[in-house]
Amino acid sequence: MSESDRIIGGLQVLLATFAIGFALRRYFTKPNLPHGVQYPPGPTSLPLVGNALAIDINAPWLTYKAWGSQYGECTLIIPVASNSGTDLDVPESSGDVVYTRLFLQDNIVINSEQVARDLLEHRSQNYSDRPEIATNELFGVDYNTGLMSYGSRWRLHRKFMHQSFRQDVAPNFRTMQVAKAHELLLNLLEDPSDFPKHLEM
Repeated sequence: MSESDRIIGGLQVLLATFAIGFALRRYFTKPNLPHGVQYPPGPTSLPLVGNALAIDINAPWLTYKAWGSQYGECTLIIPVASNSGTDLDVPESSGDVVYTRLFLQDNIVINSEQVARDLLEHRSQNYSDRPEIATNELFGVDYNTGLMSYGSRWRLHRKFMHQSFRQDVAPNFRTMQVAKAHELLLNLLEDPSDFPKHLEM
């Protein structure tokens, strides 16, 4: 075995150790819920995989229906941000919400249309958000309004977009659009073979 093979093997073991350690830490670390607040009832989960093995991959709705017969009638599933610490304000013994874990993702199954409307329509500011994707910041796309979590920064982006892209504002861009269209046509007339470069902004 060469020196480079030993180094690669050592790096693979190190990477696997970090990955397993990270997964175990995520599994055993629960969000900091306020004192006395607990997750809703739900099926017992296995380490790391959670309830993923209990779900029929060909017809997952049947599994949700079975959970619904045990905890209430199932209508909707919502992923829960593991660091949100948001308390679901529903009666403790109502059976209207079920907690389940799929791999490292916490999920809430809402079993009642009324509870779904109350939480997701009437109190959407408390419970609605986009899933947190850790790689957005690493890849430099955390500025994207469509991927941003709700908050003051998102509201500022939305305000700017609303001001710039309303239908009554569109005519303000007409002069620039016409000038760029003319520039493109002139460039294509002069050198049609280099059209990909002409299409660049």
